[in-house]
Amino acid sequence: QQQQWQSLVWQQYGQKLQTMLRSKVNNPADDEDLLQEILLKTYQQLGSLKDASKLKPWLTSIARNTVIDFYRQRGRQPALEHEALWYEEDQQDLLAAMSDCVAPFIDALPQDTAALIKAVDLQGQLQKDLAKQQGLSYSGLKSRVQRGRKQLRTLFEGCCQLELDHRGQPMGCGDGPTSCGCD
Repeated sequence: QQQQWQSLVWQQYGQKLQTMLRSKVNNPADDEDLLQEILLKTYQQLGSLKDASKLKPWLTSIARNTVIDFYRQRGRQPALEHEALWYEEDQQDLLAAMSDCVAPFIDALPQDTAALIKAVDLQGQLQKDLAKQQGLSYSGLKSRVQRGRKQLRTLFEGCCQLELDHRGQPMGCGDGPTSCGCD
């Protein structure tokens, strides 16, 4: 049954992995070798995956580490740390779905803090531009945004529990210490 499950995993994510590899490695022969290496590691380590809901970030981690090892063996550093990986499309869908739940928490912040969080994190306004508009120093605005994010996190964690990937990006959400009814 594990072999059948492994086959299903590969059918679901194999093409996405190939696409990711093509964007990271310029040689088709290397792409294929890396894909086979990822397949082998997946089959060998699948038994260590304890939570099936974390399959995608687990598989992404294997792929990412395999590509990093590939570049290290050749004495080059891959540019993976700041680039999007193949599963981030799903994260954007999750973030969009969570926005209705997060809005009441933002609104519960002090008005000036909520306005900063909305401008920077929801509307994508650059902090440097916002600092100029508001007549604040860039470092002062950055500090206010960071404090606001911490306040928001505290409010949110009082009600909900976020599941985060290895980079701190949300993968899912469940009830926290006290349920607030935002599913």
